Amino acid sequence: MTSRGLANYRAIQAIYQVWRILELTKNIKRPASLEIGPGLGRTAFYCHQVGLTNLTTIDLPLGVVAQAFFLGNALGPDRIWLLGDDPEQAAGRIRLLPAGHLFGRFDLVINVDSLVEMPLKTAVDHLRLIAKYSRLFLSINHGFRGVPVEEIVKNVSPTSQARSKPYPMREGYTESCFVLAMPVKITPEFKIRYNFTRSVISIRYRCQKFLSHLFTKLTRLRWCESARPFNARV
Repeated sequence: MTSRGLANYRAIQAIYQVWRILELTKNIKRPASLEIGPGLGRTAFYCHQVGLTNLTTIDLPLGVVAQAFFLGNALGPDRIWLLGDDPEQAAGRIRLLPAGHLFGRFDLVINVDSLVEMPLKTAVDHLRLIAKYSRLFLSINHGFRGVPVEEIVKNVSPTSQARSKPYPMREGYTESCFVLAMPVKITPEFKIRYNFTRSVISIRYRCQKFLSHLFTKLTRLRWCESARPFNARV
């Protein structure tokens, strides 16, 4: 609880991510930032609150709808810009773009909790755009369901520079800052290894889910069997 109500862990993480953006762009006047997959838009909200207004986000269309609703209510409709709005009004507003409409250059790109869940081609396409249009890339992602971002970058852009450390806000996550280098391309060997790893993890996840469901069902049946004599006496 806070003096302004309940603060969930997503809001606290968003504040930490804004602090990292400020730290990485502290020597740049009016830094231009891009967030890929911003979720509801909490990080964008707190960026705006600390004066980082040169901000763009890209997401799937329904994600853009959710962000427009949240940020439009939290900051006001005059603080967001969508495709179809007057281009002259984009300055100073949070630009909410659907994937495929990226434009401009950025000092920093941030992605939290989504790049590793994309298909490999989509993830590499994003990395290729980042390498072309940005100076730095901040990744905060897990490696539970596939190949970590650090390994993807190492294989598709081996000359890139990276600094990685455990993400302090959530167990199992890694925080990495990259200076991506061109070219960014998928080798056949890495594609095979990537798909194999994803398949193994998917099979393991499905087996764990099936066994968990089976265990729950057996437990319920056992409980019903043990409760039957008592019900009969009643």
